Amino acid sequence: MKDQPNIKIPASTWENVFHLFAFILIITMFVYAIFMYSKLPDEVPIHFNAAGEADNWGGKGAIFMLPFISLPMFMLLFFLGRVPHTHNYPVKVTEQNAPKLYRESRLMLSVINFEVVAIFSLITWEMAQSAQGNGAMGIWMIVLVTVVPLATVGYFLLRMNRLKKEFIS
Repeated sequence: MKDQPNIKIPASTWENVFHLFAFILIITMFVYAIFMYSKLPDEVPIHFNAAGEADNWGGKGAIFMLPFISLPMFMLLFFLGRVPHTHNYPVKVTEQNAPKLYRESRLMLSVINFEVVAIFSLITWEMAQSAQGNGAMGIWMIVLVTVVPLATVGYFLLRMNRLKKEFIS
């Protein structure tokens, strides 16, 4: 990691789009939680089992839990994306491949940031719906929460490995 070149890479359009949408979702999550708070019963589901059924409950203020976690997490991943020379890569980083690898890594972080905020938004919505007796998360949420982020990381690792071949040829 210390041997990796420290090159400034400007944010791509796609990075900015994913950051913007993630930020909009965070604001939407807060607005939704504020709007729903007075409509919620005293207890809301705070955990769901593998079948998507609520199996733990908390006070209705728990509706703000994920919005409040989302904001610092978003900021952490946003600023981590600004220092791609500190990231770990599946290939050796050189002066020649650093710009492309750094762009891929930054884009991957912005996509994952968006995905996690979107998942938190869905869970916040589902908490409110379940508390009102209108929802059952179901198995689709478990698949979404596990498969989507893992597939994203796998996709970007494959892209980075292809860059290795590009620079060996």
